[in-house]
Amino acid sequence: MATSLGTKNYSIDHAKHNESVCEYLDTPKDKHDWVITTAFYSELHYARHKIFPYNMEIRPNKRELFQTFDDYFSYYHSLYPNVNKHEAMKKLIRREIQSIADDYDHLFSMCHTARYVDYNLGNRFSDSAKKSLAAIKNSCCTSEKTEPAN
Repeated sequence: MATSLGTKNYSIDHAKHNESVCEYLDTPKDKHDWVITTAFYSELHYARHKIFPYNMEIRPNKRELFQTFDDYFSYYHSLYPNVNKHEAMKKLIRREIQSIADDYDHLFSMCHTARYVDYNLGNRFSDSAKKSLAAIKNSCCTSEKTEPAN
């Protein structure tokens, strides 16, 4: 049964689903672009699971609890209308989970290349994507969520 979009488990369920698809697509060793893409979207959902719900100071002495990334992005986009969801997520990861930021940016860049520049990538790229995904999954799922810095 599908998990409701607004629940805490939605991101982890979505991450696991994408990771499963990533593994499935890697079996014939000829769908490297899709392995990279599903690895990226899996890591995105693992990171969302780690961050949300997100309690953020929106002005001095005023905090807002954002249950989901979409809630957060609605607020963020009202302040920065020229920033898209991917850029907002990358900035949030840099602020809240610095330990995965480089892997996240690397996999984001590989995914963009695979989808929009050159889909014909080899094992080296899909293996690198899966390695980044494993590191991010480990970081996002094995340690407890911490409160944001004040």
